Amino acid sequence: MRNAIVCVVLAFFGLFANLAYSEDGTSDLQAAVDAVVSQEAKNPWVPAVSLSFTAKSQYVTGNGYANGSAVQEDLNFSWSFGFYADLWHSGGSYRKLDESFADEVDYTVGFAKGDFNLAISYFDLHELGVGRGDILDPSLTWSHMFDIGAGNSLTPMVKVENAFTLPDWDNRWIFTAGVTHSLDLGWQGAMLSNTVKVVYDNGTRATASGALLRWRVGLDVPLCEDKSVTLGVGYERYWMANSIRDREDVGSVEMSLTFKF
Repeated sequence: MRNAIVCVVLAFFGLFANLAYSEDGTSDLQAAVDAVVSQEAKNPWVPAVSLSFTAKSQYVTGNGYANGSAVQEDLNFSWSFGFYADLWHSGGSYRKLDESFADEVDYTVGFAKGDFNLAISYFDLHELGVGRGDILDPSLTWSHMFDIGAGNSLTPMVKVENAFTLPDWDNRWIFTAGVTHSLDLGWQGAMLSNTVKVVYDNGTRATASGALLRWRVGLDVPLCEDKSVTLGVGYERYWMANSIRDREDVGSVEMSLTFKF
């Protein structure tokens, strides 16, 4: 998509500059596009940007709280040296903003390098901007992808979170371990994935503790050869241990559209 934007701009000016073809058959316009994109790729201060839109039949938090149907948007900036910033919004699809438990705005900054991802998030929950009941969530994640051949890969992961509920700073530890199997379907980078995760939530003074099982199957299909636009569909299922009395087994269907700039 970025290449296309640069190409259109240079093509406009090229009408007046009378760009010619070089001896090897490539146009000066294409050479200019390649030069701009190459220079941009070399600049570590120019971030990669992605924007996604997702519709879910149930917005379920990572530790199993179901909040109803939702439409969600995610804007992410990432730099080649590892720093990233993310702005994520969830809105209940059947009520006005700030009237549904699916309403949420998350602000995240982090540093990802190699197999490790260190992040801190602020979750502005229902009653946006009030502060009471919001969560400050530092986390550390390890993951590593193993190529097992024939378009298959396995990615195990472990995540540790220490979530603080404001303003009382009542904290809960959340431990997640899982593995994702991905299969390259061989068509323009389309990927089929299966993920299984076990989550342990030690709860707070006001919430139950226990383990839960998460399973997700998803299909991501690039709509452009450069993968600048991707359509995703998925289904996720949560099963709760008997000790988690404040949550129930739940499933969710989703569809997403992601743009990369």
